[in-house]
Amino acid sequence: CVIIKHCSDTYNRWNAGRRYTHEALRVVMEKLENDPSLLEKNEVVIKDLLQVYADVLHNKKASPLAKVQLLEVPSLRALSQTFNCYDFKKLKDARSFFVSQLTLYCKNELEQLLISHPEPQSMNPSIPTSEEMQ
Repeated sequence: CVIIKHCSDTYNRWNAGRRYTHEALRVVMEKLENDPSLLEKNEVVIKDLLQVYADVLHNKKASPLAKVQLLEVPSLRALSQTFNCYDFKKLKDARSFFVSQLTLYCKNELEQLLISHPEPQSMNPSIPTSEEMQ
């Protein structure tokens, strides 16, 4: 979590966010296995896992791109490979539950993000020339 919130290196921050999301989804799968009734709840029950997302979304210094990257939830295929689990219903339920919990918990931050950035910003990734690097 510390790397996600404070690291200035974009790749390390992205990678930490990706690993954190995988770990959070693993915890969600365990929670759902122990208590399937969680799927029926319409209230946030995994606040401890979601606070890092709210913190980054609320951070005025974090770029919109960093926020979007943090919100990228892995595909079912990626999850199945990460967890070596091919019960796609179980994976889909965990992923859907996680996304719904995230949207419930971060509703205000997500709304604010849409208000402050209604139109997509163009990003033109480029590699600096050797002269620009000096």
